[in-house]
Amino acid sequence: NSQEIANTLWSLCALQHSPDAVLGLLPELARFSLPDWSDEGLSQLHLTQLSVALEQPTHASVLPTDLASVARSVFTKLLKDAESSKLHMSVSRALDGMGRAHLNEHVAGGLSVDIALPDPETGCEGGVVVEVDGPSHFSTDGSRRLLGHTRFKHRLLEQQGWRVVSVPYFEWYPLRGEEQARYLREKLALAGEEI
Repeated sequence: NSQEIANTLWSLCALQHSPDAVLGLLPELARFSLPDWSDEGLSQLHLTQLSVALEQPTHASVLPTDLASVARSVFTKLLKDAESSKLHMSVSRALDGMGRAHLNEHVAGGLSVDIALPDPETGCEGGVVVEVDGPSHFSTDGSRRLLGHTRFKHRLLEQQGWRVVSVPYFEWYPLRGEEQARYLREKLALAGEEI
């Protein structure tokens, strides 16, 4: 069905399989009309399109134009509907306390990011995003490895020149006050961002 096709295309891109595997599924898209696609499936198709455009530029367009347009629109609508978690807002408040301007739930490189940091001198986006990664971003086997969907997102951001700073929940929760500010300064310094 359409969701299985979307899942497979997204997975092939996340796992960095050859573009031939993705291109081989394209004829399957013609079996479905727009109402057959769920919002989740359309979002996955948008990420497939973005991934192929970035990682396989010789195959810049894999989706039919009308489907690509609807997929992008649905993905954008879902981004606008996103709400920040308490963990995310805690990091945002710490940045406020440090006097660091930032944008919450921002679109960077066609993806939703938790926090984007504008360049302090120009006010423009400075190429640094802070991803506040809660428990759903990590393996539950005790290894604390980032899951594939999060690594995929970070990879797509990095390929567009963004420097990604990950703030894992298990590192953030034990910190208080000035410890949080010190932690963020150290993380951002590693990404070349001084506060």
